[in-house]
Amino acid sequence: MKKAIFIMTMAVIATATSTYAQTKDCVNDSKAQAMQLEAEGWKSDTNHTIEYELIQYDKYRESGDYSTHVGTTPQPMSNSAAAKNLAKFQAMLDAVNVVEHEFQAMSQYMEGLIEESEIGAYVTTGVDRFKARISGDFYTQFAIYRQKNGKYEYRVFCYMDKHALETMCYDIFEELVVEYKGKDVAAKVQQLRNLK
Repeated sequence: MKKAIFIMTMAVIATATSTYAQTKDCVNDSKAQAMQLEAEGWKSDTNHTIEYELIQYDKYRESGDYSTHVGTTPQPMSNSAAAKNLAKFQAMLDAVNVVEHEFQAMSQYMEGLIEESEIGAYVTTGVDRFKARISGDFYTQFAIYRQKNGKYEYRVFCYMDKHALETMCYDIFEELVVEYKGKDVAAKVQQLRNLK
């Protein structure tokens, strides 16, 4: 039962990426979304159109190999670079939410070896370590912006290799188990890797 629950929870990362084929409907959806964004005043910050960028971004979503995350500035800002950076940070927080579920599932799978009262510490510390390591593996595909009254809003479309994300989670979790419980107990983390 625990194994089934764990496998279902692991699907959270998988659902962060869309696995549909890039059909004509998919391209049409991207075109429609681009038209809507442009009507709302959004512009691409690259040399390509929003439509082109969305179609390219869909390739990451459809492949099943990437976890995709979109972040938007919570409010307009006078500094465009700061607005773009904040939007990317929001996208990273979306990835962190996925990882938080991951650490929760891992901790629950280790029931009997990790007390229920300890799960919060594993999740919190694991997420903190993930935040410290994610930047080198978290990529921006493109960004869009709109300007009004001298202030900027940004929306940033990011992705992360799904295998790299999962490996980072397992590595961090194994580190925590070694620190808190010892190397003998950490061997069980290998069972989690094999459940992928």
